[in-house]
Amino acid sequence: MSWLHVPKCGGTQLAVVLMLAINACFNLTNADTEFLMGKLGQQAVPGASPGLSQPADDMCFTVDLRGYDPVHITRFDDHSGIGMFHGAIQGHGITMLRQPEQRIVSSYNDDYHSWPYYYFHRDPSSILEYASVVSGCAVKMLTRTGQSFDSGHNGTVCGQPDPASKSETELAIKRLNDNYPFVGILEDWELSVCLLHAMYGGKCHSWELGTSDTAGNSTTSVNELEGFTDVADGRLYAAGQRHFKANLERYAVSMPSCSCSPKVGVNREASEQAKDSQRALLTKRHDPKPIAFLHIPKCAGNQFPLSFLTLPGVCSTLSETDWQVIFRPNSSALGNWYLRDHLSSSVEDLCSGVADMRRWGVKFGSHTGITSVYSQFYAGLQAHGFIMLRQPEQRLLSAYYYTGAQATPKDYAAAHAGCTVKLLTRSGAACSDPVQPSDHEVSLAVQRLQGGFAYVGLVDEYDLSVCLLHAMFGGECSASEFTPSNAGTNSTSSGVYDTSVLEGFTDGFDGPVWQQGQGIFHYHLQLFRVSSASCHACWAMKSMVTEHW
Repeated sequence: MSWLHVPKCGGTQLAVVLMLAINACFNLTNADTEFLMGKLGQQAVPGASPGLSQPADDMCFTVDLRGYDPVHITRFDDHSGIGMFHGAIQGHGITMLRQPEQRIVSSYNDDYHSWPYYYFHRDPSSILEYASVVSGCAVKMLTRTGQSFDSGHNGTVCGQPDPASKSETELAIKRLNDNYPFVGILEDWELSVCLLHAMYGGKCHSWELGTSDTAGNSTTSVNELEGFTDVADGRLYAAGQRHFKANLERYAVSMPSCSCSPKVGVNREASEQAKDSQRALLTKRHDPKPIAFLHIPKCAGNQFPLSFLTLPGVCSTLSETDWQVIFRPNSSALGNWYLRDHLSSSVEDLCSGVADMRRWGVKFGSHTGITSVYSQFYAGLQAHGFIMLRQPEQRLLSAYYYTGAQATPKDYAAAHAGCTVKLLTRSGAACSDPVQPSDHEVSLAVQRLQGGFAYVGLVDEYDLSVCLLHAMFGGECSASEFTPSNAGTNSTSSGVYDTSVLEGFTDGFDGPVWQQGQGIFHYHLQLFRVSSASCHACWAMKSMVTEHW
């Protein structure tokens, strides 16, 4: 999701609803939940507060815009303009709007919210001067770029003195209609909450009904605006109302059917239809081609390409001979060397659905860092990255036994920890770099995993990962996808290594990336309704394989 937080439009309450009731976040601690519940009815936005264990963008399924431009950083919970970032929203926008003059009065009463002190170096002389400057706030946020400071009280695009133009208003309306499936109306808060649940699921609670911005400070009324009207935001608000009413009809949401009281819930049939629509939209908008595969060592990277190279449209022009190379019988690895030696040409030349990054020194299936190619081939308007992850200590032990290292397992692990982080944040033979990852690189790796990868699989749940891949992107499971690979020596029959040989060592660098990957993987399982019970077609193919890893 990408939340456009227009000031004084119920943002504090909406943030809590999104993070708790809609289940848009993972890895929330009990302390995080208690903190968020404590914010109900307050002015402070929870995602921006130091009371959370980590930023909302790091633990919620957001369109993470922080890394797009270091000068114009925008976060999940601030009031930054998304002008230059609008392409990244791609149908995932969520916003609340409010009758413009009411919003102006509310923000005026909140210590002159958004007033550009950097420009005037003083308080507004009157509410009329204030209104003339901050009018068109929502239009400006949708069309201009700018980072907010001081919790939005200074430096926001809302406070840019030049008024919103007619062309900006038209553009804002277009962006609202194209990229914001959910538009709520503060004056219809309860209906908006019910609609949100009808569209995205989650249980509706009575505590969601109150909002910190509906009442405001009563010391100033709209009458004191002396007839002033916010023309730009007025047109956007009218468009938002039409959007809102159309969704109410589409999802069969009304007050009788949709109270958050224990007696009445949302229209369940409409909610399920909405979820189906969301799944269809996600798969349609996330066409993974051209696939940019990041091959983490000892993460089934020799076997996994068989699954995604045979997805519809990835390698559609392969000759029969090349297909036989890929679907070879009783072979345990589809590694880069095997493909190079047996295919008629390189994978990049043969498969139009695979990203060709060779110009930047990144060959298909190699263990090469992706910093030089991340923006162009992984992130952007939609994610194209594919990756398989593995529990860090298991991956280290697999590599240790595979290489036959002379060091102790603990010493080897300490020297080779952070390989996944390095590949996500550096270039070249990153895993061989002896310099340990920095805290910044660990955070950046987590951000890149979340923002640049359409698919995240887990070696530890390999069979389910294969089933999920086909649920997300089509095609059917084949027996060849379940042939053994990467089992290694010194592992049990299930491929699990005894980690006691590490003497308590843990990979603190790759650990956060692994945790993030698990969250993404299990979220996709839920979204695409994938479980052991739903994968019977894949299990039938697996039963044809006599050897399992």
